[in-house]
Amino acid sequence: MAMGTAAMATSLGGFHATATAQRADDLARALFDAVNSDDHARIDAVLARSFLSYDIHGTHSRTGFKRYVSDLHQSFSELRFEVHENIGVLAEGDRVALRTIITGTHTGDYAGVAPTGSPIQTSASHIFRVRDDQVVEHWPVVDTYRILVAIGAIPSAANAFQQILGVEESPGGLFPERRGTEFGGPEGRPITCEESRAVVRRLYDGVISTGREDDVDVVAEGYIQNSGWTPDGRAAFASAIAISRGAMPDGRAIQTNMVAENNRLASRSVWDGTITASGRPADFTTLDFFRIEDGLIAEHCAARPPCALTSAVTSASVSGPRQRYSIGWDMPHSCLQRQRAVMSRLVEALDASRDLLKDPQRPPPRLNVMPMALTKTLQSRR
Repeated sequence: MAMGTAAMATSLGGFHATATAQRADDLARALFDAVNSDDHARIDAVLARSFLSYDIHGTHSRTGFKRYVSDLHQSFSELRFEVHENIGVLAEGDRVALRTIITGTHTGDYAGVAPTGSPIQTSASHIFRVRDDQVVEHWPVVDTYRILVAIGAIPSAANAFQQILGVEESPGGLFPERRGTEFGGPEGRPITCEESRAVVRRLYDGVISTGREDDVDVVAEGYIQNSGWTPDGRAAFASAIAISRGAMPDGRAIQTNMVAENNRLASRSVWDGTITASGRPADFTTLDFFRIEDGLIAEHCAARPPCALTSAVTSASVSGPRQRYSIGWDMPHSCLQRQRAVMSRLVEALDASRDLLKDPQRPPPRLNVMPMALTKTLQSRR
């Protein structure tokens, strides 16, 4: 380390109040150290023989998890899962939550896509359950959208969406992610995990449940959004939620797992509802990390699979059987083909919407993927 350069603060630096929480932090880090080296013996030392990992495609055993890790190393050289230190590792009771930044280079087949040599960066968020000093259960949410765009497997929708929202376009067709505020305790008064839980429940019972922008009082005016979907600020967050609910008015987000420590909280939610334009049911899972200050949500980092792009924000539909929009640990080639179809039609709709903004006299596009909220936006700008 260069002289005069301070080390980054992490959750290992006195954040945890108990030795049990500190040990859980160490255990989670040990797992990803083993994953990075594809060391099955070290993975076995962390994961119990009864270990189960759950995602939308099903349940995976310890052996299945190790097979997945090895397959990823075959697809991406120099693969690394780095703990997102700005969020830290949260421990409460027998549960641990953290977010990892994934990097690598596409040098092997991935989901039927031949090597491109493209660098990738995405994220995965995790909740673990610990028992007898080993991990026994795992709930991951993986953002594969960024991988698929980087290797050219699906078209990007980010820039077209950003043009319609009137915000600066991000490079590479991806929503710009930030690491966020440096890790630390509350900036103001101390905050308990019980208060953090109450604040996040108000968010879900308020604007996320109702979709009304005036129900967003629990979000700070200077709210920071690190996942790139919307600009910072309370108003932008409220608008994004209203768009989501416009596409799926009967949708609900049910919190299934929360891990809170001091002023930080991880919330895993299952969303389901009906896509208005197609009448199809849709479901997906998110894992969000929040920082609470003075009783308000000050900062947010989301983990959303590709379905959140296609289902929650847009009224996308594809002919054929009901789609499983989420892509988790494994990605069958048929699932990738469906995702390509969804994203292609989404981009088509967004391009048509952008053209309509340039020429208000043009008739609205007759596409069954036209987002309801974007339709309202276009009408308001005429």
